Amino acid sequence: MRRVLSVVVVALVLGLAFAEAARIAFFGGYAEPQGADTGFIAHLESLGHTVTYHMPVSAGGEAQVDLANANDLVIISESIGSSNVSSGAGGTFHLQDIATSVISFEAFMYDEALWTGWNNMVDFGTSARSNSPAGIESLSDTIYIADPSHQMAAGKTGAVVAYTTPYSACFGMVGSGATVVATIDEAGQYPATFVYPKGALLVDGVTVTPGKRIGLFIGQGGYGSIPDPPGELQFSYISDDGLALFDAAVNYALPIPGDVNRDCIVNILDLISIRGRMGQSVDSGDNWKADVNNDSKINILDLIAVRNKLNTRCQ
Repeated sequence: MRRVLSVVVVALVLGLAFAEAARIAFFGGYAEPQGADTGFIAHLESLGHTVTYHMPVSAGGEAQVDLANANDLVIISESIGSSNVSSGAGGTFHLQDIATSVISFEAFMYDEALWTGWNNMVDFGTSARSNSPAGIESLSDTIYIADPSHQMAAGKTGAVVAYTTPYSACFGMVGSGATVVATIDEAGQYPATFVYPKGALLVDGVTVTPGKRIGLFIGQGGYGSIPDPPGELQFSYISDDGLALFDAAVNYALPIPGDVNRDCIVNILDLISIRGRMGQSVDSGDNWKADVNNDSKINILDLIAVRNKLNTRCQ
Protein backbone atom coordinates (compact mmCIF):
# COMPACT_ATOMS: atom_id res chain seq x y z
CA MET A 1 0.00 0.00 0.00
CA ARG A 2 2.79 2.41 0.91
CA ARG A 3 4.44 1.80 -2.46
CA VAL A 4 1.17 2.47 -4.34
CA LEU A 5 0.62 5.69 -2.44
CA SER A 6 4.16 6.77 -3.19
CA VAL A 7 3.59 6.22 -6.89
CA VAL A 8 0.38 8.23 -6.78
CA VAL A 9 1.94 11.14 -4.91
CA VAL A 10 4.94 11.31 -7.22
CA ALA A 11 2.75 11.09 -10.31
CA LEU A 12 0.43 13.84 -9.13
CA VAL A 13 3.23 16.15 -8.05
CA LEU A 14 5.25 15.72 -11.21
CA GLY A 15 2.24 15.66 -13.54
CA LEU A 16 3.42 12.33 -14.88
CA ALA A 17 3.50 12.34 -18.68
CA PHE A 18 1.63 9.48 -20.32
CA ALA A 19 2.00 8.18 -23.85
CA GLU A 20 -0.73 9.34 -26.21
CA ALA A 21 -0.27 6.60 -28.78
CA ALA A 22 -3.39 5.31 -30.51
CA ARG A 23 -4.77 2.29 -32.31
CA ILE A 24 -5.27 3.00 -36.00
CA ALA A 25 -6.88 0.78 -38.65
CA PHE A 26 -5.43 1.51 -42.11
CA PHE A 27 -7.52 0.36 -45.09
CA GLY A 28 -5.51 -0.23 -48.28
CA GLY A 29 -6.09 -1.80 -51.65
CA TYR A 30 -3.63 -4.69 -51.56
CA ALA A 31 -3.18 -7.85 -49.52
CA GLU A 32 -0.02 -6.26 -48.09
CA PRO A 33 0.82 -2.53 -47.94
CA GLN A 34 2.34 -1.13 -51.12
CA GLY A 35 3.49 2.23 -52.44
CA ALA A 36 2.53 5.25 -50.37
CA ASP A 37 0.60 3.10 -47.90
CA THR A 38 3.87 1.58 -46.68
CA GLY A 39 5.25 5.04 -45.97
CA PHE A 40 2.15 6.32 -44.20
CA ILE A 41 2.02 3.26 -41.98
CA ALA A 42 5.72 3.47 -41.13
CA HIS A 43 5.29 7.16 -40.33
CA LEU A 44 2.35 6.52 -38.01
CA GLU A 45 4.25 3.75 -36.26
CA SER A 46 7.25 6.04 -35.82
CA LEU A 47 4.95 8.33 -33.83
CA GLY A 48 4.13 5.46 -31.47
CA HIS A 49 0.78 4.44 -32.93
CA THR A 50 -0.21 0.82 -33.40
CA VAL A 51 -1.40 0.31 -36.98
CA THR A 52 -3.50 -2.61 -38.19
CA TYR A 53 -3.57 -2.97 -41.96
CA HIS A 54 -6.70 -4.28 -43.69
CA MET A 55 -7.72 -4.77 -47.31
CA PRO A 56 -11.49 -4.15 -47.37
CA VAL A 57 -13.88 -5.93 -49.69
CA SER A 58 -17.49 -5.00 -50.39
CA ALA A 59 -18.85 -8.19 -48.84
CA GLY A 60 -16.72 -7.71 -45.73
CA GLY A 61 -18.74 -5.04 -43.98
CA GLU A 62 -18.89 -6.88 -40.67
CA ALA A 63 -15.11 -7.22 -40.53
CA GLN A 64 -14.71 -3.50 -41.28
CA VAL A 65 -17.14 -2.57 -38.52
CA ASP A 66 -15.41 -4.86 -36.03
CA LEU A 67 -12.03 -3.38 -36.89
CA ALA A 68 -13.34 0.18 -36.60
CA ASN A 69 -14.80 -0.56 -33.19
CA ALA A 70 -11.47 -1.99 -32.04
CA ASN A 71 -9.50 1.12 -32.99
CA ASP A 72 -9.35 4.84 -32.26
CA LEU A 73 -9.29 5.85 -35.92
CA VAL A 74 -9.82 4.42 -39.42
CA ILE A 75 -7.74 5.77 -42.32
CA ILE A 76 -8.92 4.90 -45.84
CA SER A 77 -6.21 5.11 -48.50
CA GLU A 78 -6.67 6.10 -52.12
CA SER A 79 -5.38 2.63 -53.03
CA ILE A 80 -8.70 0.93 -52.19
CA GLY A 81 -11.50 0.27 -54.64
CA SER A 82 -14.10 2.85 -53.59
CA SER A 83 -17.01 0.38 -53.56
CA ASN A 84 -15.09 -1.94 -51.21
CA VAL A 85 -16.00 0.16 -48.16
CA SER A 86 -19.70 0.08 -49.01
CA SER A 87 -22.30 -2.49 -49.95
CA GLY A 88 -21.35 -1.91 -53.59
CA ALA A 89 -21.35 0.96 -56.07
CA GLY A 90 -24.11 3.31 -54.98
CA GLY A 91 -24.56 1.36 -51.75
CA THR A 92 -24.29 2.22 -48.07
CA PHE A 93 -20.97 3.06 -46.42
CA HIS A 94 -20.14 0.18 -44.07
CA LEU A 95 -18.89 2.54 -41.33
CA GLN A 96 -21.85 4.93 -41.50
CA ASP A 97 -23.07 4.20 -37.96
CA ILE A 98 -19.68 3.81 -36.29
CA ALA A 99 -18.57 6.36 -33.69
CA THR A 100 -14.89 5.87 -34.54
CA SER A 101 -13.47 8.76 -36.57
CA VAL A 102 -12.74 8.15 -40.26
CA ILE A 103 -10.17 9.88 -42.48
CA SER A 104 -10.31 9.17 -46.21
CA PHE A 105 -8.22 10.24 -49.18
CA GLU A 106 -10.24 8.07 -51.56
CA ALA A 107 -12.59 10.66 -53.03
CA PHE A 108 -14.62 8.13 -54.97
CA MET A 109 -16.24 6.79 -51.79
CA TYR A 110 -17.41 10.21 -50.62
CA ASP A 111 -20.81 9.82 -52.29
CA GLU A 112 -21.65 6.47 -50.68
CA ALA A 113 -20.55 7.87 -47.32
CA LEU A 114 -22.98 10.80 -47.82
CA TRP A 115 -20.13 13.30 -47.53
CA THR A 116 -21.02 14.66 -50.99
CA GLY A 117 -23.61 14.27 -53.71
CA TRP A 118 -23.51 11.43 -56.24
CA ASN A 119 -22.17 13.04 -59.42
CA ASN A 120 -18.69 11.79 -60.32
CA MET A 121 -16.24 14.61 -61.08
CA VAL A 122 -18.90 17.15 -60.16
CA ASP A 123 -19.66 16.48 -56.51
CA PHE A 124 -16.43 14.56 -55.84
CA GLY A 125 -13.30 13.47 -57.64
CA THR A 126 -9.71 14.48 -58.22
CA SER A 127 -7.92 17.25 -60.03
CA ALA A 128 -5.71 16.79 -63.09
CA ARG A 129 -7.88 14.38 -65.06
CA SER A 130 -9.33 14.86 -68.50
CA ASN A 131 -12.82 15.15 -66.96
CA SER A 132 -11.86 17.22 -63.90
CA PRO A 133 -13.85 20.43 -63.41
CA ALA A 134 -12.68 23.59 -65.11
CA GLY A 135 -9.95 25.31 -63.15
CA ILE A 136 -8.45 22.18 -61.60
CA GLU A 137 -7.46 20.26 -64.73
CA SER A 138 -3.72 20.56 -64.11
CA LEU A 139 -1.30 18.91 -61.75
CA SER A 140 -0.22 21.14 -58.88
CA ASP A 141 1.98 20.92 -55.79
CA THR A 142 -0.11 23.48 -53.88
CA ILE A 143 -3.35 23.61 -51.91
CA TYR A 144 -4.88 26.63 -50.14
CA ILE A 145 -5.86 26.97 -46.50
CA ALA A 146 -9.46 28.11 -46.11
CA ASP A 147 -9.70 28.02 -42.31
CA PRO A 148 -6.32 28.75 -40.69
CA SER A 149 -7.90 28.66 -37.22
CA HIS A 150 -8.76 24.98 -37.52
CA GLN A 151 -6.50 22.37 -35.90
CA MET A 152 -6.22 20.51 -39.21
CA ALA A 153 -4.62 23.58 -40.81
CA ALA A 154 -1.51 22.84 -38.70
CA GLY A 155 -0.96 26.55 -38.13
CA LYS A 156 -0.54 27.25 -41.84
CA THR A 157 -2.11 29.99 -43.93
CA GLY A 158 -2.54 30.78 -47.60
CA ALA A 159 -0.82 28.65 -50.21
CA VAL A 160 0.81 25.46 -48.90
CA VAL A 161 3.18 23.38 -51.02
CA ALA A 162 1.82 19.97 -50.05
CA TYR A 163 3.70 17.86 -52.62
CA THR A 164 7.34 17.53 -53.63
CA THR A 165 6.21 17.18 -57.24
CA PRO A 166 3.02 18.36 -58.96
CA TYR A 167 0.26 15.85 -58.35
CA SER A 168 -3.50 15.48 -58.18
CA ALA A 169 -5.68 16.28 -55.17
CA CYS A 170 -9.04 15.03 -53.94
CA PHE A 171 -12.09 17.28 -53.76
CA GLY A 172 -15.57 16.93 -52.31
CA MET A 173 -18.47 19.37 -52.59
CA VAL A 174 -19.61 19.01 -49.00
CA GLY A 175 -22.84 19.98 -47.27
CA SER A 176 -23.39 22.83 -44.84
CA GLY A 177 -22.61 20.57 -41.87
CA ALA A 178 -18.95 20.34 -42.89
CA THR A 179 -16.06 22.68 -42.20
CA VAL A 180 -13.71 23.25 -45.15
CA VAL A 181 -10.08 23.55 -44.03
CA ALA A 182 -8.28 23.63 -47.39
CA THR A 183 -9.16 23.84 -51.08
CA ILE A 184 -7.51 22.77 -54.32
CA ASP A 185 -7.93 26.17 -55.92
CA GLU A 186 -7.07 29.62 -54.63
CA ALA A 187 -10.64 30.80 -55.28
CA GLY A 188 -11.85 28.29 -52.69
CA GLN A 189 -14.34 26.52 -54.93
CA TYR A 190 -13.14 22.93 -54.50
CA PRO A 191 -12.76 21.64 -50.91
CA ALA A 192 -9.70 19.38 -50.53
CA THR A 193 -9.57 18.88 -46.76
CA PHE A 194 -12.79 19.03 -44.76
CA VAL A 195 -14.50 17.58 -41.73
CA TYR A 196 -18.01 16.74 -40.64
CA PRO A 197 -17.69 17.02 -36.83
CA LYS A 198 -19.35 14.48 -34.60
CA GLY A 199 -23.09 15.21 -34.55
CA ALA A 200 -23.09 17.13 -37.85
CA LEU A 201 -25.64 16.57 -40.60
CA LEU A 202 -24.22 14.89 -43.68
CA VAL A 203 -24.94 16.11 -47.19
CA ASP A 204 -28.42 14.56 -47.32
CA GLY A 205 -29.50 16.90 -44.52
CA VAL A 206 -30.92 13.98 -42.53
CA THR A 207 -28.12 11.63 -41.51
CA VAL A 208 -26.22 12.62 -38.36
CA THR A 209 -22.65 11.39 -38.18
CA PRO A 210 -21.78 9.64 -34.89
CA GLY A 211 -18.08 10.43 -35.30
CA LYS A 212 -15.74 12.76 -37.17
CA ARG A 213 -15.68 12.22 -40.95
CA ILE A 214 -12.65 13.75 -42.66
CA GLY A 215 -11.73 14.08 -46.31
CA LEU A 216 -8.04 14.67 -46.92
CA PHE A 217 -6.45 16.42 -49.91
CA ILE A 218 -4.11 13.58 -50.96
CA GLY A 219 -4.84 12.58 -54.55
CA GLN A 220 -4.09 9.71 -56.91
CA GLY A 221 -2.99 8.84 -60.40
CA GLY A 222 -5.56 7.42 -62.74
CA TYR A 223 -6.81 6.76 -66.21
CA GLY A 224 -7.29 9.92 -68.24
CA SER A 225 -5.01 12.11 -66.13
CA ILE A 226 -3.55 15.11 -67.96
CA PRO A 227 -0.68 15.32 -68.10
CA ASP A 228 0.22 11.88 -66.81
CA PRO A 229 1.08 12.12 -63.11
CA PRO A 230 4.47 10.77 -61.98
CA GLY A 231 2.87 7.36 -61.43
CA GLU A 232 0.99 5.91 -58.49
CA LEU A 233 1.09 7.90 -55.29
CA GLN A 234 4.37 7.54 -53.41
CA PHE A 235 5.03 8.65 -49.85
CA SER A 236 7.98 10.69 -51.12
CA TYR A 237 5.55 12.88 -53.08
CA ILE A 238 4.21 14.29 -49.79
CA SER A 239 6.18 17.37 -48.73
CA ASP A 240 7.07 18.22 -45.15
CA ASP A 241 4.17 20.68 -45.07
CA GLY A 242 1.88 18.08 -46.62
CA LEU A 243 2.90 15.58 -43.96
CA ALA A 244 2.26 18.19 -41.27
CA LEU A 245 -1.31 18.51 -42.62
CA PHE A 246 -1.68 14.72 -42.56
CA ASP A 247 -0.44 14.60 -38.95
CA ALA A 248 -2.75 17.44 -37.95
CA ALA A 249 -5.73 15.56 -39.39
CA VAL A 250 -4.77 12.40 -37.51
CA ASN A 251 -4.30 14.28 -34.23
CA TYR A 252 -7.63 16.07 -34.66
CA ALA A 253 -9.44 12.84 -35.48
CA LEU A 254 -8.10 10.87 -32.52
CA PRO A 255 -10.02 10.83 -29.21
CA ILE A 256 -8.78 13.14 -26.47
CA PRO A 257 -6.35 11.20 -24.28
CA GLY A 258 -8.36 10.13 -21.25
CA ASP A 259 -11.76 10.33 -22.96
CA VAL A 260 -12.56 6.70 -22.24
CA ASN A 261 -16.27 6.89 -23.13
CA ARG A 262 -15.61 8.98 -26.27
CA ASP A 263 -18.05 11.79 -25.44
CA CYS A 264 -15.54 14.55 -26.29
CA ILE A 265 -14.86 15.59 -22.70
CA VAL A 266 -12.62 14.14 -20.01
CA ASN A 267 -14.58 14.09 -16.77
CA ILE A 268 -15.69 11.99 -13.82
CA LEU A 269 -17.52 9.56 -16.12
CA ASP A 270 -14.16 8.51 -17.55
CA LEU A 271 -12.77 7.99 -14.05
CA ILE A 272 -15.78 5.83 -13.23
CA SER A 273 -15.30 3.83 -16.42
CA ILE A 274 -11.68 3.08 -15.55
CA ARG A 275 -12.49 2.28 -11.92
CA GLY A 276 -15.00 -0.33 -13.07
CA ARG A 277 -12.40 -2.08 -15.26
CA MET A 278 -9.36 -2.00 -12.99
CA GLY A 279 -7.53 -5.30 -12.96
CA GLN A 280 -9.35 -6.59 -16.03
CA SER A 281 -7.62 -7.67 -19.24
CA VAL A 282 -7.12 -4.94 -21.82
CA ASP A 283 -7.87 -7.58 -24.47
CA SER A 284 -11.43 -8.10 -23.25
CA GLY A 285 -14.10 -6.20 -25.19
CA ASP A 286 -13.31 -2.50 -25.39
CA ASN A 287 -11.26 -2.45 -22.17
CA TRP A 288 -8.32 -1.19 -24.21
CA LYS A 289 -9.95 2.25 -24.12
CA ALA A 290 -9.38 2.34 -20.35
CA ASP A 291 -5.64 1.65 -20.74
CA VAL A 292 -4.95 5.36 -21.04
CA ASN A 293 -1.19 5.13 -20.53
CA ASN A 294 -0.81 2.21 -22.95
CA ASP A 295 1.05 -0.11 -20.58
CA SER A 296 -1.31 -3.06 -21.21
CA LYS A 297 -2.76 -2.74 -17.70
CA ILE A 298 -5.78 -1.00 -16.23
CA ASN A 299 -4.78 0.37 -12.87
CA ILE A 300 -4.35 3.47 -10.74
CA LEU A 301 -1.90 5.00 -13.23
CA ASP A 302 -4.73 5.25 -15.75
CA LEU A 303 -6.84 7.08 -13.18
CA ILE A 304 -3.97 9.51 -12.68
CA ALA A 305 -3.64 10.01 -16.43
CA VAL A 306 -7.32 10.94 -16.66
CA ARG A 307 -7.13 13.13 -13.59
CA ASN A 308 -4.40 15.16 -15.33
CA LYS A 309 -6.67 15.67 -18.35
CA LEU A 310 -9.93 16.57 -16.56
CA ASN A 311 -12.17 19.06 -18.36
CA THR A 312 -10.27 18.72 -21.65
CA ARG A 313 -12.69 18.92 -24.58
CA CYS A 314 -12.66 18.17 -28.30
CA GLN A 315 -12.09 21.14 -30.57
